[in-house]
Amino acid sequence: MKLINKIIPAVAALLLGCVGFNACQKADSAKQYGASMLYMPQAVAQSGSASINYPVPAGTDSSSFNYVLDPANGKIQVRLGAALSGYSSLGYSVDVQVANDTIAKLYAAGTLDPATYVIMPESMYALPSKLTVEQGKMFGAFYLTVDAAQLKSGAYTGKTLILGVKIANPTNYNVNAAENTTLVMLNVNDMLNAFQRIYMPQASAKYIVPTGGDPTTYNYTVDVANNKVNVKLSAATGTVVNGTLKNKVNASAYTVDIAVNNDTIQKMLTAGTLNPATDILMPASLYTLPSQLSVPAGQIDGAGFSLSLDIAQLKSVAYRDKNLVLAVKIANPSAYDLNPALSTTIISVNINELVMGPANDVSALYITNNVSPFKNSGLKPGQTRWGNLTGWTANAALMSHAGFGGYGSDGDGQLIDLEAGWGEPAIPNGKLYQTVTLPAGTYSVDVTWIWASILWAPDAGNGSAYVVVAPGADLPDYNNVEGNSSIYYYKFDKSIAKGTVKKVVFTLTQPTQVSLGFVVNYPGTASGQGFKVSSFKLNNYPKSL
Repeated sequence: MKLINKIIPAVAALLLGCVGFNACQKADSAKQYGASMLYMPQAVAQSGSASINYPVPAGTDSSSFNYVLDPANGKIQVRLGAALSGYSSLGYSVDVQVANDTIAKLYAAGTLDPATYVIMPESMYALPSKLTVEQGKMFGAFYLTVDAAQLKSGAYTGKTLILGVKIANPTNYNVNAAENTTLVMLNVNDMLNAFQRIYMPQASAKYIVPTGGDPTTYNYTVDVANNKVNVKLSAATGTVVNGTLKNKVNASAYTVDIAVNNDTIQKMLTAGTLNPATDILMPASLYTLPSQLSVPAGQIDGAGFSLSLDIAQLKSVAYRDKNLVLAVKIANPSAYDLNPALSTTIISVNINELVMGPANDVSALYITNNVSPFKNSGLKPGQTRWGNLTGWTANAALMSHAGFGGYGSDGDGQLIDLEAGWGEPAIPNGKLYQTVTLPAGTYSVDVTWIWASILWAPDAGNGSAYVVVAPGADLPDYNNVEGNSSIYYYKFDKSIAKGTVKKVVFTLTQPTQVSLGFVVNYPGTASGQGFKVSSFKLNNYPKSL
């Protein structure tokens, strides 16, 4: 500092002599404001406050990334450096050292959790021993070189590798002790995401089939000639920067193997991530997959392949109302690395939606008085609780309220309402329906429930209730519903929650007269039996398989 003490009086005299003379003025960038000191820019937070934490990776694009990828040599170059805090024409040098004593103190203080923040092993990195900055320059850069292969080993997945790096033993200047140490904090997962890696675009979330609004966006195609549904899958290369995945053109061609991973599905079923009641592992007899995919060089979106499903098996009654699930993975790339987080796609095939296709509500064409508030064609005299439904046919047994039945009005609204017990008469073999003639096609009767109460075992002779679709102008008796192969039906019970929609799906091969409605056998015990319905819709599925 003796040199600076001698210079200051001379500079002061010069400045006094230049007062009032513009020719003697300097730009602010060329003026000195106290003693210049050396520091590490990475030890200063973006806000300007002192912070030794230096997260890697950081930046939004190649012009601002604080690292450089060297895939050819399998290295990551982390940008570091030293700078001078003020103007000077003198060059300088500093030693570059590891300062892990800083990390030990942070562990001891509980600031860092050693289970997550792991000191970078010496075998993984290299640092220069010295940085020299030539005369006339204020900043000099050096790099922490990290071995990418060790990062990719899997030993550090989910970890942050940390390393203290400091500058010391300067020439010509002093070091600012508050800003001479940088704590490099390399997030392993984020750093690996910065590499161009192979992934499955469908793997970011459960891959629901079918999806899409029209044939141009459907995630499947139908091969009528071979009776197959082909689910669209693919592999591509890309990077993830700040949580955003971007496809990259692959400079090299590559291949990946394709396989299923049934263990993944079993674990998801065991953990409850998948519901064993509705999610079923897709049987091997139902699908085919290619064993390998080849991707030519120069592809921005990679290449596609298909999971082919057998339509005949998809239509099996055993899979109705179910999801068939399958884990498809890519492996063993011939070039590039895999992104392990995006290398397996969980496919969930909604059988009803795929087999039947998009629903087309045709209720207005065929069904009358089918949604709440339902209309009545007459009420039981002296009250407004019970009545007959306009446009519906009810047999004598169903009109159990002194010749009225099917319509009910109370606090839940104006509904289809069948009840026995609670002081009301029994409904033995009651029928409520409409009869229509439908063209050939696939249909469903969709019933929305407000309430259902059958508080005994229906098969024990205490009563039964069904939604039924039957050919002809009438519905079968209650004791001829189950096991009747000429009709379609759904048997309901007390487990139906408010708002639940239940379907009866049926297919007609030619124009057919059918009756659609309800068959019940309510004994009218004191505990009561009954249900309320707010909607009775007829859907057609013109794109059904």
